[in-house]
Amino acid sequence: MSRYPIIPVEMLDEGMVIDNYWCECGKGPDVARGRFKESNKPDADWSDTRRCECNRDVEMSSQSFERFYRRLDTGEELGGSRHPHKVHADLPAGCAYFQIDPAYAAEQSGPDGKCLVVVLPDGHHWYVDSTSSSNGRWKRKGSILDGTLDIKPSIRVGNPQTYHGHVNNGWLESTSDSPC
Repeated sequence: MSRYPIIPVEMLDEGMVIDNYWCECGKGPDVARGRFKESNKPDADWSDTRRCECNRDVEMSSQSFERFYRRLDTGEELGGSRHPHKVHADLPAGCAYFQIDPAYAAEQSGPDGKCLVVVLPDGHHWYVDSTSSSNGRWKRKGSILDGTLDIKPSIRVGNPQTYHGHVNNGWLESTSDSPC
């Protein structure tokens, strides 16, 4: 059984814009354009081409935006992994934050009107206040700030299962049968 403390983080309204280039060799160059507020991120220049490691010219295939996060206990910034095709930054297991995107907050909010997200050891971002795959809902009480967060029932991720665990008294605990 593995245990991870719940780490309170805040989602920042800024991140890294990454232009993704796909090449047949599989190594297309990904170019980070720098740090931007989401509301001011540059539009994709779909006519832009880059030279791949294999010496082919390739066109941009997509653009991604990876948010930055800040630990509330230490002030340390997290994120900016520059990993192509990732929706979320690489955050440590146990990080917990409130989703600031209004599209999520409107449909997936808890009793406090916020949308809580907990990062699992397999990298999955668990939207605690969303509907589960069995059409149930998790119940949370306590706070991410003071180590009192409890979430019931447990969480199972994947088919086949890649993670099973629960949050008790400010700790994310993997069950013994979990492959993580």
